[in-house]
Amino acid sequence: FTGSALALFLSCTAVLGLQPPLPWIRQVEALLLRHLPTMQPAAAGRALAGLAALHYQPGAPLAAALTARLVTCMAVMPAKHFFPAVLGAAQLGLRPQPSHLRALVQGPAAAGKYQYCRAHHLAQHLQALLLWGVVPGPGLLGPLLEAAAAKLSFTQPQELLELLHA
Repeated sequence: FTGSALALFLSCTAVLGLQPPLPWIRQVEALLLRHLPTMQPAAAGRALAGLAALHYQPGAPLAAALTARLVTCMAVMPAKHFFPAVLGAAQLGLRPQPSHLRALVQGPAAAGKYQYCRAHHLAQHLQALLLWGVVPGPGLLGPLLEAAAAKLSFTQPQELLELLHA
């Protein structure tokens, strides 16, 4: 397996609603750990979102590697892969180390992610922060609300409800 093929396989498995046996998923975890450092950013995001959709709790080494990879890929990972991956990490209960958490809280606005995403991505980011226990202050909420306001005229009603629900 290549890293991209592994991410695609995880994503498809989750979409199809398959629940692979635990020994199989442990092998996938070992492969992910090996390939994660060289995976394309979008593939790393898809892999994390796939694990979250499968409700798989990765071991400590993979959990740390996944959150670190999110931070290192943030600037180049497309928003459509980044925000679902961040939410997936939070839903799985992955606890980023403090410097990574700071980057995942403040980095998306600084990296321009809010400008190139849809409203439901903003909701995903806000949901992830709340799951991590981050109380968004004015420094974070300001850019997020500005981005949401800019998207209101282009937002579908369902996306607006998701953003308000978050």
